[in-house]
Amino acid sequence: MLGPEGRMGLFDKKKLKGDDFDSPVEEISLAKPAPPPGGGGPATGAQAAPVAAKKPAPAPEPEPDLHFNIDKAIELMRQLPQDNVELVVRVVKTTLESMRIKVSAIIEDATRKQQHIEQRIGGRKKEIADLEAEINVRKKEIAELEADHSETTMVKDRLVLSEKQAGAHPPKPAATALPRP
Repeated sequence: MLGPEGRMGLFDKKKLKGDDFDSPVEEISLAKPAPPPGGGGPATGAQAAPVAAKKPAPAPEPEPDLHFNIDKAIELMRQLPQDNVELVVRVVKTTLESMRIKVSAIIEDATRKQQHIEQRIGGRKKEIADLEAEINVRKKEIAELEADHSETTMVKDRLVLSEKQAGAHPPKPAATALPRP
């Protein structure tokens, strides 16, 4: 049968409302048929019709890897070449998404990790500041003790000198008055 343009309409993109054939069409499912109720062998006759009429179930999508986080992404990126970053990132993103791993979830995990790291850094800097303040207090105490030690040493040395001078020139005994009778 020729179409309106003088061609056979077999491969036209337009869909015809009816078939040119009157024979019944049987759909064949490639899915594994379910066993018939009551067990038994392969489905035949009336039992086969319901199975053949059903459309095959879509292949189950893989479950997302809920354990794929920023740490695993870092490990993965360390192993990949660093020369063509745009291509590597595109391949990684496509691969992760095909495995139903949301890149946005990894980005959120990275943000949480960054915040946690920043808090730890802040804590360590505060600890260092506290320790440095304590060190400064101790240094001030040491400086005060050293000044006290120096002054004590100076006074002691002068006193020792006075004792030596006193030994070279013994003091005159004081005149004692005799008791009156």
